[in-house]
Amino acid sequence: MQFFLIGSLTILGLLLGLQTLQVTRQQQQLRQTATLLNDLAQWGMGRHVGQMALTHPEAFAFQRCDRTIVFMHIRQFTCWCEHTSPKQVAAVLTHY
Repeated sequence: MQFFLIGSLTILGLLLGLQTLQVTRQQQQLRQTATLLNDLAQWGMGRHVGQMALTHPEAFAFQRCDRTIVFMHIRQFTCWCEHTSPKQVAAVLTHY
């Protein structure tokens, strides 16, 4: 009877220790998620991105993909932008 009690308490202690470890890991993940959401909010990504991070965290996984970046000089572009609405500037650049 005494060995059963000692064995049962030992197993109970191990299970409680494992549960504490699991809770600690989940708290770390929550802190990391909160930090990510805070960074996104500071970068001005808006509520949509924060909501997506909560509902679809796999969308924020790093992915390899091909991209093309074009650097160009458009003469008098800055001067033109100063006198043109942002919406029209974006439309012209999209078309260009």
